[in-house]
Amino acid sequence: MMRFIRALHKWLSLVIGAQMVLWLVSGLIMSLLDARVVAGEDLIAYDPDVSELTSSERFVQPHQILALLRERSVQTMQITRQLGFWVWRVQTDAGVTLYDARNGQRLEVGEREARRAAESGYFGDGKIADVTLLTTPTLEARGHALPLWRVAFDDERRTTYYIGADEGRIVERRNDAWRVFDVFWMLHTMDYSGRDDFNTPWVIAVGFAAVWLVLSGTLLLIKSFAR
Repeated sequence: MMRFIRALHKWLSLVIGAQMVLWLVSGLIMSLLDARVVAGEDLIAYDPDVSELTSSERFVQPHQILALLRERSVQTMQITRQLGFWVWRVQTDAGVTLYDARNGQRLEVGEREARRAAESGYFGDGKIADVTLLTTPTLEARGHALPLWRVAFDDERRTTYYIGADEGRIVERRNDAWRVFDVFWMLHTMDYSGRDDFNTPWVIAVGFAAVWLVLSGTLLLIKSFAR
C-alpha cells in the first residue's frame, strides 16, 4: 500500500508541479505586460465632436418617442450625443434603441456608423482594413450582446474595435498585447473555453490533488522518520 502511495505521490507531484510552473509563468508574463497597452487605453481618442445641449435646439419630445414604444417596458431614456448628433437613447426590456433627436427616426447602426465610431475613438496611425458584422460569439468579444461590428485596423498591433450594433458604441478594444495576455490568462485560470471562470473542474481537481499531496507527503514523511 505504501509503495502505491509513494508512486502516486511522485507522479501526481509532477503533474501538479507543472501546473504550478504555469501559474508562476503566466502570472509573471501578465504582470510584465503594460496594462494600458493591453486595454488599448494608450490609443484612445476622445471624440472632439462634443457640444453642450442648449435651449435653442429643438428636439422631438420624450412623449413622442414613448408613443412608439407602448408595448415595451422603458427602463431609462436620455438624450446624448452619438454618431455626430443628438439622439434619444432608450433602454427597454428588449435592449437599447436609438432615435434621432431631431426627427424621432429610429437609427440603425450600419457599417458607416460603425466606421465613424471606431475612427473617432482611435488615436493610432493605422487605417481601417476590415469591417465585419458578427452574429456568432467570439472570445475577443465575449460577454457582449450580439450583433457586433468588428472593425480591424492595419497598425502593427492589429488593433480591433468591437462596436455595439444597437447603439454604435465601442464595447471592446483588442490588440496583440491583449491576445498574448488572454492566452496566459487562460493558462492561469485553467478555463480553456470561456476563459473567465475561476471554478472550472480543472481548478477544483488540482486543488483536491494538492490536498492529497500534502496528506500523502505527510504520511510518507512520518513513515520515513519511523524507519
